[in-house]
Amino acid sequence: MMFLGYYGQPRDEEILTPTTSTGFTAAKLNPSTLGGAPMKCALVTAISGDIRFDLIGNTPDTTSHLIKEGDTFPVLGVDACRGFKCIVDQTSSGAQLRCTYFY
Repeated sequence: MMFLGYYGQPRDEEILTPTTSTGFTAAKLNPSTLGGAPMKCALVTAISGDIRFDLIGNTPDTTSHLIKEGDTFPVLGVDACRGFKCIVDQTSSGAQLRCTYFY
């Protein structure tokens, strides 16, 4: 993917079993260690389980975007990163996401 490395030092985190609507950790969106620079994009991989997600801040439901286990997808733009919310799909018993953030 072309955007990898374009935004300086990446940060990462894992999101485990989001059974309620969960977004990226607030401290990762504007980390003080980077002078409050906003997250500009993220690379998200569904390590285990399927998830539903939304990019405009709505609570994901059965009609939201579906990401299957093993899929990787980008979240591009400051507003999309702030609006990202995910939840375990009803067909999965749990999920684990690996997220890498670029600033």
